[in-house]
Amino acid sequence: MSRGQARSVGPGPGDTPVSTVPFQGFGNAREISPDTRLECKICWYVYDPAVGDAVWQVPPGTPFDQLPPHWTCPNCAALQGQFMVVHDD
Repeated sequence: MSRGQARSVGPGPGDTPVSTVPFQGFGNAREISPDTRLECKICWYVYDPAVGDAVWQVPPGTPFDQLPPHWTCPNCAALQGQFMVVHDD
């Protein structure tokens, strides 16, 4: 591979699907699973894939990384990059 070329990395057979949605702040560069909940770091709205988003008409079961590019926080209009992973400890 020559310098400057991106290397394709993906899950192997039988791996759990994950995404590498870039986040700012606390969730930076984390891999998230399709059921990971994310919280807006401006207004604390929690996007839960199991619930979806009625404001933006996002159906339940939609993972965060599959939200439309124009989707913003339904409470404060924060961009997707302003969301951080919610840890269910």
